[in-house]
Amino acid sequence: MKRSSPAILALLVFLLCIGFSAVALAGPGSVVIKTDGDITATFGGQVRVVPVYEQNWDFGIKDKTVFGQTNPLGGVFRNHLTEGGVVCCGYIRSEDRLYFSFAKGDLWDVYMALEFDDVLSSRTVDRVRATQGDFGSFGLERLNASIKLPWIFSRFHAGWDIYAVDLDTALLVYGDDDPGFWLKGGVANLDWQFGYHRKDDANRRIVANSIPAVTITNTGYDNDRDIYSARINYTPLKGLKLGLLYTYDRLAIRFGLPTGDPCRPLPPPLSSIGNPCPEVDSHHIGPILIADLAGFKFTGQYVYQFGEAKKTGITNVAVTDTNNANYDIEAHAVLADLAYDLTPWAGFRLIPHVAVIWASGDDDPTDNKLKGYAANVSGQRFTPVFGGENTILGDFNLVVGTNLYSFLPNLRGNQHSGLGTGGLLSNDRGDSPGLLVVGGGITVAPLKNAVYRTNAYYLRYSEKPCVNFGEVPALSAPAACPNANPNSGFIAHREIGIGWDNEVMVFLDKNMVVKGQFSFLFPGDAVRDVTQRSVGQAVDETAIRLALELLWNF
Repeated sequence: MKRSSPAILALLVFLLCIGFSAVALAGPGSVVIKTDGDITATFGGQVRVVPVYEQNWDFGIKDKTVFGQTNPLGGVFRNHLTEGGVVCCGYIRSEDRLYFSFAKGDLWDVYMALEFDDVLSSRTVDRVRATQGDFGSFGLERLNASIKLPWIFSRFHAGWDIYAVDLDTALLVYGDDDPGFWLKGGVANLDWQFGYHRKDDANRRIVANSIPAVTITNTGYDNDRDIYSARINYTPLKGLKLGLLYTYDRLAIRFGLPTGDPCRPLPPPLSSIGNPCPEVDSHHIGPILIADLAGFKFTGQYVYQFGEAKKTGITNVAVTDTNNANYDIEAHAVLADLAYDLTPWAGFRLIPHVAVIWASGDDDPTDNKLKGYAANVSGQRFTPVFGGENTILGDFNLVVGTNLYSFLPNLRGNQHSGLGTGGLLSNDRGDSPGLLVVGGGITVAPLKNAVYRTNAYYLRYSEKPCVNFGEVPALSAPAACPNANPNSGFIAHREIGIGWDNEVMVFLDKNMVVKGQFSFLFPGDAVRDVTQRSVGQAVDETAIRLALELLWNF
C-alpha cells in the first residue's frame, strides 16, 4: 500500500472532458488531444500544497515527565503517519500529479498518474536520490487499464486504482489502491463488481533496501495477503438502492528473520510480537441501504465479520495449545446516516445530517473469541459521513489508537498486539475496544463559490481497552495485557471525547480551490486514563489541527 486518496479522486472525476460520450476514459484530465488515428488522449494535472500546524496531537504528553523522570519517549505519541511520511507539529505537504489517459472508443482505455508526495524541504524537492523522505516520494501512483466485455455487460480492469466495496457508505469494510483485477458491470436495475487484490507479497518484501536471497523466489510458504471482494446492487426505483457486499481477506504475512526459516520464532524482545507465521481468514458480509427520497437521504450498513486467526502463538487461560493458539473472529459494525436537503427552503445549498457509527469491541481477554471489529481497510476519512482530510482521528493518533484513514481504535486492545485480523498495515487488532460515534453536521453554501462544512461527534470506546504501564503502541511489541499486576491494566472510563472538524472551501476558478481547515479533539476521561497508564500523568490538552490547502486541478 502506498497511498489511498479516494476522496481526492472523486473530486477530480468531474473534470473529465464531456462531449466524448463514445469514449471511455478511466482517469481525470481536461486537456484532450484527438489524434489522426482512432485513439483519444487526455492529459491533466494536480498541484496540491498544504501547510499544516498541529498542537497537542498527543494531548500534551511530550511536555510531561514519564513516571517522574525526564520524558524518554520524546515525541513518539506526537508523531503520526500520513501519506507524505511521519510528521509532527508543523509541516508543508505537497501532493502533485500528472494524468495520462488513452482510449479507443469505449472498447479499451488506460489511465496512469505520476505522483510526487512528500513533506517539503530543500532536501525533498532536490531530487538527488530516489528516496528523500520516509517513503519513495515519486512514482506511478495510479494505473487502470480496462476493456469492455459486452457479452457479460461488464468492463474488466487491471492495475492499481481506487477500488472499494463501500465507498458510498463509510468505508467500514474495504477501500484502497491495491494492485489487482476487478470486474464492474450492470444490466437493467442490477449492477455488480468483483475483485481480487494483492495487499502484500512477503516473497518480494524489501528489507533494509535489499531483497534477501531467501525471499527473491517463492519459498513454498504462503507469504501473502490477498483480498477477494464482491458487491451487488439492486435499484428497484430511482433513489433507492439495495446492496450486498462480501469480502474474504486471507492474511498470512510473515515476520521472520531474512535468513533461514522465515517461520522460525523470533528472538527476544521481538518474541513478544507472537508467532511470526499467523494465518488469518477473515470474512465480511452485510447489506447496504441507500434511499434518496423527498429530500431525505438515508444511508445504512451492517457488517458481520467472522473467521479464524490461527497459529498466533498467543495464549491465555482458554487458548492453551501453543502450537496452534487459534482464535475465532466474531465482530460487527453498523452505520446509520440521515441527511435532509433544505436547499429549496433556504434558497442556497443547506444540508444537515445526523449519523451513528458503531463497531463492536472485545470484552474478554481470557476467551478464544476476537470480538473487536477490524475492516480489511477502514477509511472513514474519505467518506461523507464525518469524513475529511482535516480529521485528527483519521490521520493516525497513537493515544486514541487510530490507524491512518480510520476512525476505529484498532491499535489498542485488551490482550496482545499480535492479534491482527486486518487493517491498512495488517495490524488492526481483533481484541480492539471498538467504537461508538454519534453526531452530525451541516454543509452550507451561502455564496456561489464558497462552501462551509462542519461535523461534531461524540466518541466512546465500545469496551475498555487495557493499557500497560509505559506501553508505547508505536514500538509494536508491548507486553501481554492484562498482566500480573494487581491493577490489570484496564482503564476506568470509555469516553474518548468530542471531535469537531471544519472546512471552508472557496472556488477561485472551476479548476482552483482554497480550503481553510480547523479541527479539534477535546479529550475525555478515557484519554486521561490512557495517558495516566502510559506515562504516569493524566493529560488532557485539546488536540488541534490547522491547515490551508491550495488545490489546482485540470
